[in-house]
Amino acid sequence: MQLMMYVAEDRATGADVLDRLDDARSNDEIELEDLELGYKNDKGKEKVQQTSDAGFGKGAVRGGAVGLLIGIFAAPVGEATAVGAAAGGVIAEVRDSGIDNDAMKAYGQQLEDGHSLICA
Repeated sequence: MQLMMYVAEDRATGADVLDRLDDARSNDEIELEDLELGYKNDKGKEKVQQTSDAGFGKGAVRGGAVGLLIGIFAAPVGEATAVGAAAGGVIAEVRDSGIDNDAMKAYGQQLEDGHSLICA
């Protein structure tokens, strides 16, 4: 995996670059495995905005849907859906695809106040 980085002078410019790259990726104009924006919030804490990592919420929804389908055929629907949602959420949270979140936060620590970092 190759890593490209771009430092923007502010978060708004970084978000604009992120959106443009994400649109180009969605339209198959470029190939990117992952795309993230790192920045410091108003309190100086490093934050990461991702375009493709599912996270707990999306994982829970996906797991719940799978559990619902399994429950319709093999088990009580409510229990299978709940187990599927919990498992999907945990798996999505543990499995961090693409650029490592800890690495992004470490890069963010190096940013000057107000700047943002786009990694692809």
